[in-house]
Amino acid sequence: LLGGTREGGAQKPAADAAAFTTAYATSCYGASGPGKSLVSDFVCVCGTGSSSASMTLVQSTSFTDSDGYSDDNTGKTDNAINIYNKRSAICQKSTVTEQTSPENIAASIAAFTTLLGRHSQTGATKKGVYSFGIGEDNSIQCNCGEVSGQSCVNYVSIVEAANSTLITTAITWLKHLTKVRTQIITRQQLLQKKKEQSRLIQLADKMLELYKEALHAERPVTTQTQSQPQAIPDPEKQKACDKHTNKTTCEAQSCK
Repeated sequence: LLGGTREGGAQKPAADAAAFTTAYATSCYGASGPGKSLVSDFVCVCGTGSSSASMTLVQSTSFTDSDGYSDDNTGKTDNAINIYNKRSAICQKSTVTEQTSPENIAASIAAFTTLLGRHSQTGATKKGVYSFGIGEDNSIQCNCGEVSGQSCVNYVSIVEAANSTLITTAITWLKHLTKVRTQIITRQQLLQKKKEQSRLIQLADKMLELYKEALHAERPVTTQTQSQPQAIPDPEKQKACDKHTNKTTCEAQSCK
């Protein structure tokens, strides 16, 4: 967002000359400047190319020429950086930084694309459908000669040059945001998959532990009560016992 495709994994530096072109007209209109970086487009909306009208410079703030602007406010990259630093300081005080998430990125992209072409211009190319801001009602629209309150950035040339490519691809910083959103979603899915795999591994380890415990555990000793064989009655002895009439004589003959 601060310069597009610059490489490196370290934290990006503050906005510098690489994020801008050398003139308002090339930054805010044409086939190379618009969309180069978010900060450049931000300056197109909040600065001017040649006008020093107080309303043009104010843009909902109290800044004037004496606050560091010059008549050629974005004619040089250092002036563009000056405008960006002043405006971003206001944004940092008045807005809360949202967490980077697919949902928040999608909401930001939707908010931006919804505002494109909000101010229809009959004399502008494509009637201003790819312009962010008001601009002038002519074919160039954002040509740095805006009157009070008409600063803008026009993406019509880069969209047309992209040959029907989605606007989220034609605008460089928007393409980066879309790519980041996709990468965050992929990362979340991989983390979820890794989490599920970890749970399966833990479950498998626990099952193996229980199996080994059961395999090597002492088996309980089981005893079975042996039944005593039943004595087979002796018919002759039974006849002799039947002759006894009382318990005493019966026990004496071992009948019971």
